[in-house]
Amino acid sequence: MEQLKTQTSAESDSGKSGYTGANQNSNINESVLDKQELIAERLMTLILIKESLRDKIGEYFDYLPKNYQIVYGVITDKSRRLQSDDPVISNLINAISLRSGLELEKLTDEKMEKEFQELLDYLKSEYLRRKREELGKIIKEAEKQNNEKQLSQALKEFDEISKLLHHNNK
Repeated sequence: MEQLKTQTSAESDSGKSGYTGANQNSNINESVLDKQELIAERLMTLILIKESLRDKIGEYFDYLPKNYQIVYGVITDKSRRLQSDDPVISNLINAISLRSGLELEKLTDEKMEKEFQELLDYLKSEYLRRKREELGKIIKEAEKQNNEKQLSQALKEFDEISKLLHHNNK
């Protein structure tokens, strides 16, 4: 967790991370990884270091960015031997694999377990925050268009997401 905090603060100071984000076009050399990508990358690193963490993704899998869902599939499928035909996925796997090799001896099992659970909780919170922002935009648009049905649905979902987010942050 400390490394993620250090990495994000260093990135915000410089404005660039040096990594190409998974959701970016492959012709962009540098871009800032968003929070979900940083968290997902760190989770994948920990999974490579300690296989027993793989099973703990479970309910959090849907909160991973799409490219990291694919990376997780490659990492957990031993027959693929950390290889993908997609160059973006392949680059992500290579970066994660390199990082896991460098950190293998630095972390105790107890620290890995704790950090992994914290990262899963952060991933869920970030996903819910983004979903709530999207719903806020839908609500504004529905109000402008006087679309009562869409407004009612969006408000209900916004309320549910807000409750989940509040519960997750306790």
